[in-house]
This record gives sequence, C-alpha cells and structure tokens, in this order.
Amino acid sequence: MVSSTAKTPWLNQKIERSIPSYYYFDPDHYRRELEVFWYKRWLMICRSEDIPAPRDYRVFTVGEQNVVITRDLKRELRAFHNTCRHRGSILCTSDEGRFEGGSIVCPYHAWTYSLEGGLIATPHQLESADFDMSDYSLYEVAIGEWGGFVFINLAGRDADPLEKALGNIPKSHRNYHVDRLRVGHREVIDIEANWKLLFENFAECFHCPQVHPELCSVVPIYARGLQEGEDAVEWEESGGESLSLLLQLTEGAVTFTMDGTTGGRPMFPDTTKEERSDPYRGGIVRPNLFINTHPDYIHTHRMLPTGPTSVQMTYEWFFEPGTMARDDFDVKQAYELWDITNRQNARNCEWQQAGLFSNRHKNSVFVPQERGPFRFNQWVLRELGEPEN
Repeated sequence: MVSSTAKTPWLNQKIERSIPSYYYFDPDHYRRELEVFWYKRWLMICRSEDIPAPRDYRVFTVGEQNVVITRDLKRELRAFHNTCRHRGSILCTSDEGRFEGGSIVCPYHAWTYSLEGGLIATPHQLESADFDMSDYSLYEVAIGEWGGFVFINLAGRDADPLEKALGNIPKSHRNYHVDRLRVGHREVIDIEANWKLLFENFAECFHCPQVHPELCSVVPIYARGLQEGEDAVEWEESGGESLSLLLQLTEGAVTFTMDGTTGGRPMFPDTTKEERSDPYRGGIVRPNLFINTHPDYIHTHRMLPTGPTSVQMTYEWFFEPGTMARDDFDVKQAYELWDITNRQNARNCEWQQAGLFSNRHKNSVFVPQERGPFRFNQWVLRELGEPEN
C-alpha cells in the first residue's frame, strides 16, 4: 500500500479526473481526434522489409484515409493518397502487390502515374488547351525511416521533421541496431475499444495483479501494481519518449519470457554491460508506436484506429537474423509471455469500453499509480487545445 507520494514524484499526488467519457465513443469527437492526432503526426506504418523491392506496394488505412506506399526504381520509398487525380477512384484495389509496368495506372480511366507520383499519361483523352499534366500529380504523403521502421505523415510537405517526433529514442536504442533486426513473429488483433484506452493501458501497471498473473510471476513489482523507476523517464513534448524501468526480475530471470530465460538466444551483441543486464527499456512515439526492448529481442505494438470504438493492433517480435538462423531458435519461447499479456489487455480494454457508455459515468479517475495514463490525458487535452485538468 502506498502511504505517501511525497518521495515518489512519478506518482499522482492526488486522485485525478480523466477526460470526458464520451471522448472514447462519440463519432464527432473521433473525427476531431483523427484530424489532430492521426492526420498531422508521424505514424509508424510498417517495416522497410515489408516493401522490399522497387515497384512493390502496400496499402494502409489510417482512420478514413487510404495510403499507398511503394519503392521507385531507385529504391526510394514513396507514399501517396490512394486516390486518382481525375475522378477520385482508388488506384490500388489490392492491399499489396507489384506495379509490374513500373507505373501506377488508375483502374477506372487509366490515368497513369510514375512511381514518383507525376502524371505521365492519360490514354484516350482528347486534347484540351488548358490541361497541364504537371498540375495533376498524386497527393503526396510524407514518408521517413528510422531503425527499419517506416513512418508516414498525412500532412505531406507541411509535416514537421521525423526527428522531432522520435525525440531521444534513436539515441537510447543506438546499440540495439534496430534497423538490422527482422520480424520473427507477428500478431494482428482487432479490438473493440477506443485507441486511447489501449494507450492508457500500456502506461500503467495498476491493473497487473488482477490481469497479468504470468507477467507478475516474472516481474514481482508488477504484482504490487507498481512500475519501478518511472522517475527515469526522459520526456519529449514532441512525442518521443524513452525510459528504463530498472526492474528486478524474479530470481534467475534475465528477460521477459514465461520462464525468464532467453531460451538459448544470445544477447544483442553491441549492447553495453548495463544494457544487457537491464531486462526492459521502452519507447513511445505518440500516438501509435510502443517499443519494448529486452536484452535478446524487441517487441513492438503498432496502433491504428478503425472507428470511434475500434482499433487494430499489430504486434511484432524482432531478432537478429543470425539468431533466427540458429537450429535451436524457438520463437514461441520469446513471444508467448507478451502474446498472453497483449490478449489480456485487449479483453480488459473491451470491457472498459462497454462500461464507458453508462450515462451516469461522466469521467473516470486516476489513482496515484496511474500517473502514466493521467499524463497521457493531459497531452490529449493540450493537443486538442483544451484546458488541462
């Protein structure tokens, strides 16, 4: 039991009030948040390895926007709205594929674009003196990379630099060489809950004793509903946040797995002694990327809203290619604990979402241990231009 918060500055000093309950389900407010959080900020959308070669493409949906990502013939990543400049048809009718002819052809009237986005042909169109093809390039989406992660920003040329959103995460993850890691396992879960509930859940462990017995057996302080060392958080107002929780695992455990062992996997080779002895380092790029860094693997959560009360979570586990090539590589041994934890969180967020519809429940409250979600709520209000609680 926490008797005082005076010596623990990462705790709330009093019971705090949440944002209004209807912010988690109201369709009009959802569209407002799409504009503020999802259409003007950098979003992690996939891995570079997901679009490996020139002319390959993938299509992604962000809120109500459809985006196609491809590589041009120089292997440079390009991103555009999946919308023809002629009559607005979608350009790509499949979620992924390859532009075999080296150009993007609208399936409706065959307007044809280069992989750089410029209009290069309008078959069957009669000449018109006032028509200039240079005026009809595809709508550009800003795109960038860090650590093998591909980020997009729907603000296009008005987007802030990606480096500003990443904050200190590249520095704190420098020795893990995230760019050379590869996906060993992926899970995609559609959850019937507002995106903010998933973010709040990730930011606290007050729920852990009740919800995560497997996780608590490896991390004893979680069984007390606490996150040790949260005062070590390095906070970046622009979005990037890295932290080391300085956790003590159960005796004999060295990483986040069901038995606390690496299952024979080597530690990341270029990390320091301190990093190899630290079982958890994390990172957040608001609003949609959570990074869980362990001595032997990295686990990420990618969030994309699909409606006012629904979100798609993509969970990935990353390893050194040499580790995955080993005969004794057991990917399940690495992903099982987090997979159980993620599914438990999804279930609880759906329960919370269902309860928030009560017309008596105007706001939730945050107890001292829930500093993380309270701080996230304050950020939401600040970004919306509303007074903080």
